[in-house]
Amino acid sequence: MIKTLLRGLSHNYIIREQRNGPFQLQFTDFHATNVFVDDEWNVSRLVVLKWVCSLPIKMRAVVGALA
Repeated sequence: MIKTLLRGLSHNYIIREQRNGPFQLQFTDFHATNVFVDDEWNVSRLVVLKWVCSLPIKMRAVVGALA
């Protein structure tokens, strides 16, 4: 039932030309406790990659809005 609902609504939110990409690797649980930086503030490691996913670029703004 949920799958049918999402298919019915998806045309309102997904641009047809972008269905097959471009996609971007996104860290949806991205906060200070999951990032290690060196002395020059360069990101050296990311931890807790449990919520990493590949999403359409248009979804990038949504993740920040939900945080």
